[in-house]
Amino acid sequence: MKRIPALLMAVSLLLCLAACGKPSDNVPEQPPQQAETSDPPAQTEPPALESEALSVLPAEDAGLTDGGYDAYREEDPMAEIVLLPTRSVTDFHYFAVGFREDGDQILLTREEDLYTADALSSDRPLLLAIPFVETLPNRGVSYVDADGTLCQYALVESGKDGTIFLMEEVFDSAA
Repeated sequence: MKRIPALLMAVSLLLCLAACGKPSDNVPEQPPQQAETSDPPAQTEPPALESEALSVLPAEDAGLTDGGYDAYREEDPMAEIVLLPTRSVTDFHYFAVGFREDGDQILLTREEDLYTADALSSDRPLLLAIPFVETLPNRGVSYVDADGTLCQYALVESGKDGTIFLMEEVFDSAA
């Protein structure tokens, strides 16, 4: 006698499971939706520094000619970039960047200079062979613009496509 209710339960369970795997016939099919034209998504990377005096390019895209540029190469470089001045800058510094913790904040610090130049100009770009760019910036540049303003930037890598760009930064002095 106990077999009949157990058998009925098993059959109803099988019917329920079988019904779950089949699409319902009474749901109307929806036509595929047309892709809507919309504005491009908001830019996630900092905007290009068109108004700034330096542009950053991958070395292979810079079109450098032999003898037409200055260069500084670090040991075991991971990337080569070109700093292309859009106008003359003075008191240029390429330097190591460190950091220190101040409570809940991490402050970037300007460490030793690795390369300096009295001036950079558009007819003499600078090729930098740099180490791996880490999560926290490990290299930076500074220069004085035509207005006499000190401009400081960290070299950072885009998490999206690996592009290296300049991010404006105020560095703490090394402790």
